[in-house]
Amino acid sequence: MLNITSDGPPADPLIGMAEVQRLTSLSTSTIYRHIAAGRFPSAVRIGARRVAWRSSLVFEWIAAPNAYSAGPPA
Repeated sequence: MLNITSDGPPADPLIGMAEVQRLTSLSTSTIYRHIAAGRFPSAVRIGARRVAWRSSLVFEWIAAPNAYSAGPPA
């Protein structure tokens, strides 16, 4: 759960596809291919036709893309 307070932004803000693409230099299809293989963080559904990613998980992947493992599906 996000920590939303009046003191500042959420502790782990969500970022959209455009920002994920900008940060990772990956295309949409490559991102979803990596998600399916368990090599990229899964998206969080935030609307009927919109998803976003927890920024901390994307930055964790950026720091060590070859070491990242999404673990077993929930």
